[in-house]
Amino acid sequence: PGVSQGFPGFQPANELDENRTNLAAWFDLEADLTEQLTVGGAARYEDYSDFGTTLNWKLAARVEVVDGL
Repeated sequence: PGVSQGFPGFQPANELDENRTNLAAWFDLEADLTEQLTVGGAARYEDYSDFGTTLNWKLAARVEVVDGL
């Protein structure tokens, strides 16, 4: 029998026996090249047993045009 929301709940037929593993590593580096310029970069690698691998990265820079701003 269903409930008031219409979802009958989980049944024995819905049961699964699955496994998933994940391995991840990241690297992040930031440096002040001058008093006004900071640069940075980062990378993240992930390996999923059922999905494959992914490598995501970013680059960043910050310029201080006016002192304290």
